[in-house]
Amino acid sequence: GSIVEQEYLDYIFLQAELALETGEQISPEIQSITLESSHPSFSRLMAINARLLNKAGNYNQAGQLFQLALTKTNLPEQTTNLPNWFAPYSKYLNLISIIEAAQDLGLWDQAITHTQLVIELTSEEPLPQLHLARANVLKAEFYNLCELLEVTKHKPSIEARSSESFALCTQYLDQAKSILEKYQNVQIANDLGLAHDQIYRWRARANIAFDRHDVADPDPVDILVHRPTSDDTVSLISHLHHLDLLDPGSDSLTRIIKLARLYPRNPAVILHIALALQGNNPVNALKSLQSVLQQNPFSKSPTIAFCNILLAKIASTLDEVDIARQAAETAVEFWQDEPCWHALAAEICKQNSEISAAVNHLIEASSLAPRNITYHLNLGNLYFENASEDPRMLSQALASFENALALDQNDMTALINLAATQCLMNDLGKAESNARCALVLDPNRADIYQLLSEIAIRNSDFQGAYEYANKAILTNPKDLQSTVALVKSLSALGRHNEALTKLNAVIPTVPDARWLHLERVNILRKMSGPRAALTELIALTDAYPNDFQILNALSKSYLEVGDLENAVSVAQQALKVSTEKTSPNEQANLHLMVGQVLRQSGQLDQSIQQLSEAIQLAPDRLEPYLELGLARKERREYQQALQIFEQATIIAPQDPRAPYQAGLALKESKDYKSSETMLRRAVSLAPNDLTIRRQLAAVVALNLVHNPRSGRNNAK
Repeated sequence: GSIVEQEYLDYIFLQAELALETGEQISPEIQSITLESSHPSFSRLMAINARLLNKAGNYNQAGQLFQLALTKTNLPEQTTNLPNWFAPYSKYLNLISIIEAAQDLGLWDQAITHTQLVIELTSEEPLPQLHLARANVLKAEFYNLCELLEVTKHKPSIEARSSESFALCTQYLDQAKSILEKYQNVQIANDLGLAHDQIYRWRARANIAFDRHDVADPDPVDILVHRPTSDDTVSLISHLHHLDLLDPGSDSLTRIIKLARLYPRNPAVILHIALALQGNNPVNALKSLQSVLQQNPFSKSPTIAFCNILLAKIASTLDEVDIARQAAETAVEFWQDEPCWHALAAEICKQNSEISAAVNHLIEASSLAPRNITYHLNLGNLYFENASEDPRMLSQALASFENALALDQNDMTALINLAATQCLMNDLGKAESNARCALVLDPNRADIYQLLSEIAIRNSDFQGAYEYANKAILTNPKDLQSTVALVKSLSALGRHNEALTKLNAVIPTVPDARWLHLERVNILRKMSGPRAALTELIALTDAYPNDFQILNALSKSYLEVGDLENAVSVAQQALKVSTEKTSPNEQANLHLMVGQVLRQSGQLDQSIQQLSEAIQLAPDRLEPYLELGLARKERREYQQALQIFEQATIIAPQDPRAPYQAGLALKESKDYKSSETMLRRAVSLAPNDLTIRRQLAAVVALNLVHNPRSGRNNAK
């Protein structure tokens, strides 16, 4: 019975394997077969099921089944309950199934190793030679795809595309051909035709994958165009795309679009169509990728990930940010270790003003490819652009630029950006030294002189600032920032009228002069005091009624002149008009200011609401926590106040204000012992602060009165 049963199994397996090969409907019978792991055909069944799972898009589960098939193939006892003559044949069939599964799953090296085992079993079979050629061609095709889609971690080594690999392919195909010719006289001519056809097809695909076009060889298109499989079609499309790049006037694109109609639902075919179309017709490329992904909604495989990453790229260039974001996340979720994919996802998140998501992707990219300077620079820029005075973000920017410089100490961007960050952090000596290093490398850059001018102003070297600004203008007279540097330095020297004249001359020539108007306000403030600045800002809001930066400045200006009511209402107006593009830190500043004013005027509920908003927008900043803690303390909610001050000490462990305020809250809630502990911590952080010392002395005295025993112990 076992042989009959075995023949039935082989028939079902062969049917499934043929259907997998030709893309026809798979017979449902294969689904109903279950075998014990000791059964001789167990690993063949596992290999076929792995291929079926992979075809259904469950790449990772397919990989697990494939591993199971592998472990069982290599065990000798599998073939013991078969007649002697059948054992090697069964092993042969198992190995062939494993090889085909390995090729489907992109495990080329496994495919090659197992094919060599088959050749040891039967040296006179053409099929294993064909399999060896095929594995090498598929590996080269996959390598090419990885190159196009910026895959590094999952890309085969460069040998995959080498002339040695091509020579091996040719050798295997020649061997298959010469073995076939020995069978020429035997009456199996029908099969021979098929096998010969296979050899020609794989030779054509090898020529395409390795980019070899021998004049003696027939045109690969002529060979592959007759009844092509989906894989042949993919190869054809990439060949025609290559021809189109070489000669854009050819009809290659038209032929490519015709080929697409053969396999409209096949992800690999559509992926290659989109690669060919993305330059000339990105909208159609986008639509075909969307359509094929909708038709394979549950599929998770490298091909689907490739479709998603290409869709993300195309959608991003077409400003379809939501489509791009979704596609990039799906691709990155499939392969979480591809640095270029994380970098693209970061770019898209940035387009969408999702700064923290962009930061996370760039952190991933730079840890996956620590020697890639671009990732460190992009991460530094992202921190820098969104820091607006937030010291924690500035120090993260600093670390990123330092990482970049460690890779290349002469990188201009890293030097200039590091200097700019150090300037904002008031580390002026280092800032100047790095800016000068940049200047040595390229003395003709206006932006370096502008930066040196800014550093000099912060250093109170106003004459130096003025000289640098003039050099910036000499280097690039058209650069607006050079004029602004000059204006700032003139104003710093007290030459306010000259500064205003220069600004007034420039403002009408600039399409969007809002930031120049704000510079003008700064000069007016220095010349004629805060009221003059306020008047100018009120006039500006008529011209720009919904501009966040101008309303932000106006709100601060009201605060400066002591008009708290207007300061609050304008701040609230600014927050209403803020967009996704507004820096979260700037918004947090306004919530903080409104919260402070409301707390001081006793409106504690609204104050708490505003301060909580500030914390949400800038969770790493100390001030909103301190203010919120005070508001809670004023409501006599001592426990909540303490929790907030505790959070504040985690954010800024070196700052005495949080432990000091915690000590005061504990004192008010009459927990003198804990209060003393907190105040001692504050004193250790600020030993010269008399206010903290006085409070500590008072609490120590209270502690002696209320907890005399512990007081005596301390006295000892």
